[in-house]
Amino acid sequence: MKKLDIKEIQNTINDITLYSAALSFYTVFSLVPIILIVLSIFSNSPFFSEFYTKLEHFIASNILPTNQDMISTYLKDFLSNSSKMGLLGGAYVLITSILFFDNYETIISQIFSQEKRNLWEKIKLYWTMLTLFPMMFAAAIFLSVKFQFFLNQSEYTSWINVVKLAPFFIIWMTFFLAYKFTLIGESTRSTFVVSFFVSVAFFISKNVFIYYVLINKTYTTIYGSISLLMFLFLWIYINWIIYIGGIYAIKYLDIITQKRRDNGYH
Repeated sequence: MKKLDIKEIQNTINDITLYSAALSFYTVFSLVPIILIVLSIFSNSPFFSEFYTKLEHFIASNILPTNQDMISTYLKDFLSNSSKMGLLGGAYVLITSILFFDNYETIISQIFSQEKRNLWEKIKLYWTMLTLFPMMFAAAIFLSVKFQFFLNQSEYTSWINVVKLAPFFIIWMTFFLAYKFTLIGESTRSTFVVSFFVSVAFFISKNVFIYYVLINKTYTTIYGSISLLMFLFLWIYINWIIYIGGIYAIKYLDIITQKRRDNGYH
């Protein structure tokens, strides 16, 4: 039994690294188009205009934490050039986005042995996710500022800084909604709990990654300015390992919960 468990763990780890590598490859090509869509929603909406700078900073700080200013500059350049894409550029954005989400859907169906959604269902689902994220981000920032104002009215609660907790809450809800929308039949409780720990793992790995980049001069010495791309690829891969690991955690947590129920535990 133990040998089977160890073998299953090894297979799971192998699957996580394999799926993460595949998704990292597609992310490199689809990352800019997807971010372009999200930022366009913000920049073209009067309601979200006041949150645009915060969203841009939030995205840049999580794409590559060690080079936020450079990433912000690139994002501004991409957005300013988006109007010049033309029909061919628009087709590229559409195709790369569809390929990315189709690959993601294939991996989910393999992990849970579930049927893949048809093309129209995938477009509706992932378009909803892309449009929901800006609204969730704006709502989180707005509510955290309002709540902070309320806390500042009392000397007993003025020390609490809700605004600093907002990025963690946003990441947590992003993971939760991404899992909830794309995983079919998994319990909300397992998804909620796992997404919390995945968010914690994300922030811990982010700080470790920043420290690693600052002390590791090997890539910079060998590759020069190209080392930025090396670190970007590595960070994308780490993120997918954390995310896919969360998917497996949800799967096994639901299996354990179901076994406990079958044995009379609640």
